[in-house]
Amino acid sequence: MSFWERNYIIVGIASFVAGAIYFGWAFSLWVSSGVVPEPRLIMLVVYVLVQFGISVAGILIFAMRSGDLTDDSLPPDGMDERDRLVNLKTEAGAAHIYYILIFSMVVIWFWHGSTAILIHSLIGAFLISDMIRCVLQTFNYNRAY
Repeated sequence: MSFWERNYIIVGIASFVAGAIYFGWAFSLWVSSGVVPEPRLIMLVVYVLVQFGISVAGILIFAMRSGDLTDDSLPPDGMDERDRLVNLKTEAGAAHIYYILIFSMVVIWFWHGSTAILIHSLIGAFLISDMIRCVLQTFNYNRAY
């Protein structure tokens, strides 16, 4: 498994865990109060810190275990031609999904008119598009390019 492929798997897992914590917290507030909770800065900070913490820790642990930190055979930017092609195809596919999610979020906001729903939907769109980007990246690495 390549360095980049492993990193995207770790980031995808971190996105899933951080999103589960964020939306679990929002859901519990919704159940206890009966209305969609207003976005809280602490929820967003916890989401970002959990995702960042798991991503950095996982990438560093696996890089140290496999010796990727001392590999001098890669180009200066760390990507060869195949990595660049995989990255280009993945970003193109993930961007289309992100645009669809943002458009859907705006439609839902016009329908409900709630700013709380808009903010939670925006965070959900970021979460889903990031997880899909990680899945597409792993899928494209396993194709025969």
